[in-house]
Amino acid sequence: EREKLASYNFDRARNLLEKGTIPEKEYLTVQKAHLEEKIERVSAARKLVALGLTEAEIAGLDNDVSGNLTRFALKAAFDGVVVKKHLSPGEWVKEDAELFVIADLSSVWVEIVVYADDVASVRLGRKALVNDDRTGDEVEGTVSYVGPLMGEESRTARARVVIPNPDGRWRPGQFVRIKLVTDEVLAPVVVHNEAIQSYKSNPVVFARHDDQYEARPVELGLADSQWTEVRKGLESGQRYASRNSFILKSELGKRGMSHQH
Repeated sequence: EREKLASYNFDRARNLLEKGTIPEKEYLTVQKAHLEEKIERVSAARKLVALGLTEAEIAGLDNDVSGNLTRFALKAAFDGVVVKKHLSPGEWVKEDAELFVIADLSSVWVEIVVYADDVASVRLGRKALVNDDRTGDEVEGTVSYVGPLMGEESRTARARVVIPNPDGRWRPGQFVRIKLVTDEVLAPVVVHNEAIQSYKSNPVVFARHDDQYEARPVELGLADSQWTEVRKGLESGQRYASRNSFILKSELGKRGMSHQH
């Protein structure tokens, strides 16, 4: 309303100046007051935008006499979960007070302590397996940050792995185990580690032959926590016993190897 009044006075002073009724100094004073009110109005509008009001809502305030601004809706800038609340009904708060803390838990960070001997192996973009020993849950993540500094006393660095968390299974604050993938190799033939048994001090895999299983001596290569490379003894696509192979080994011990290759 002050801006409207200043605009009216400015238009009136301009007309009087053109008619020579008022001196130029008085006109400039009125012009200055008009510009100050315009600046004040723009500044107030920007504060309301920062609080979350739209341009349409701000424009509607010119004709709003119902006092809608006595109720203010807090709007989050993203979807998330309220993890902290610092507000009670009827409480007076300042404009810089922290009322709620909202976290987007659709992905979470896993903080890692990296020892000095292992720092060279932890690089950005490397894959990592995050495991919860209590539940057996495992998920794959990516190294997104490696700290540039080493602790003077601990001689360790900090690293971070980002993992997806769409169902909220991984909770900030819980302890997990990290397996960092330091290298990846494509192997033509691999088997589950559970499929490998030892017979007469040699590794064997029980391959399916018609409706039976036969023990195949194999030459093994690289391995990780789940898979082992087979360099000789099995062909690509060969079906084998990946679970409970120890039962077949027990039967083998009773009757001997039916086939040897």
